[in-house]
Amino acid sequence: MQRRGFEEQMGKLVTENRELEWAKERLQHQRETVAKQHAESVDSVEKKFQAKMKSIEEEKGKCEASVEIKDKEINSLKAELKSAQVLRSLFCVLLSFLGLEGDAPVRPDTVRDKPLSPR
Repeated sequence: MQRRGFEEQMGKLVTENRELEWAKERLQHQRETVAKQHAESVDSVEKKFQAKMKSIEEEKGKCEASVEIKDKEINSLKAELKSAQVLRSLFCVLLSFLGLEGDAPVRPDTVRDKPLSPR
């Protein structure tokens, strides 16, 4: 009788051992599958990140070029303004010299008709 109980217990242990081996194999397979999926996911995220960084770098380059162009335009406009201010000053001096000072608009034909007389 003990022998039969021992054989039953051995049979149960063998069955349990087999089931544990199968469970171990399933878990190893799941682990490998998850590791593969993780690696693929990381690769995908890395590629997307690199593409986004490239896009941002290109946009940064465009913005820097735009800023450079705008700076040149601003400097050009400053130079034009300075030239216009110098011309205005010279024109005011000329009007003063010709005796045409005032707020009234000056027509070119009135400037030619006035005789040049020093003050």
